[in-house]
Amino acid sequence: DLSERPAIAITDMRGAGEAQKYMDAFNSTLWDEVSGAGVLKMIAKSVYPLETPQRPQDFHPPTVTTPVRRGQQPQTVRNGPWLTDWSGPPVSANYLAFGYTGEQDGRLVLFGWLFNVGQSDVTAAQVIGKLYFGSMDAAGARKVAREFAADILAQFGAKSLAGSKIYFV
Repeated sequence: DLSERPAIAITDMRGAGEAQKYMDAFNSTLWDEVSGAGVLKMIAKSVYPLETPQRPQDFHPPTVTTPVRRGQQPQTVRNGPWLTDWSGPPVSANYLAFGYTGEQDGRLVLFGWLFNVGQSDVTAAQVIGKLYFGSMDAAGARKVAREFAADILAQFGAKSLAGSKIYFV
């Protein structure tokens, strides 16, 4: 039943420098691998907030102002992207996968995170925070996307076929 599956939002990740060329291959592979496993409810990108994090440091909790006059209500002030942007409507995700790629020693490197956005702070929210390495081409981008997808799916007890070989006789 789809309604009982955890819901995940997967941001379109950006690449620095040379890595940017391969982000279409990366983003489509990551989405396809996670959605294809059938264990998570995929949240449509059309409902995502405009500000998407690329790293945990991009999250800033809102602050609440102290009323100046009697009868005034405290106001919540947004300080940038926050976990509730993803856990509340319209997104209503349980998990958020985000990150970015860059180039390191001629290789493509993915900085990938999976957060449980139902948590109250960034430290408690982190489920995965990991580096993935691939060649600086579309094949390398797809490889790191599959590895990140496999790690995400493993959190939900799903086995990925990433890296396995299937033989037909």
